[in-house]
Amino acid sequence: MALNKIVIFGTLVREPDIRLTQNGISVANFTVCCPRDFKDYRGKREIDYFDVTAWRNTAEFVARYFGKGSAIAVIGRMHSRLWTDKEGAHRKQWYIECDEVSFAADDRRPGSAPVAAKPSFTEEEQG
Repeated sequence: MALNKIVIFGTLVREPDIRLTQNGISVANFTVCCPRDFKDYRGKREIDYFDVTAWRNTAEFVARYFGKGSAIAVIGRMHSRLWTDKEGAHRKQWYIECDEVSFAADDRRPGSAPVAAKPSFTEEEQG
């Protein structure tokens, strides 16, 4: 049995980039930063950056309700893109293909709380 599932809670580092494919399907790309729970030997907290791709209604939901600095929860699967660059070198990029997003509290900002009026959104609910 195999399992490919990732859950991250973090902050958008820039505005989501939303576009339509040639077939008219919405796709949003965004990056989420997630500070680690521990500090390194220098006393600094390392940060991981995750590229995320959302499709259809989830993409539109992200573009409408999230922006740079927004706290976000993402559930999805890890994928890799393979390509050959102009110099002929083989390249690989890892990214999260988003299944579900929801509002998240950012405990680093005073008064930050999840927005209860807006539900989380999944591909299954999109239809």
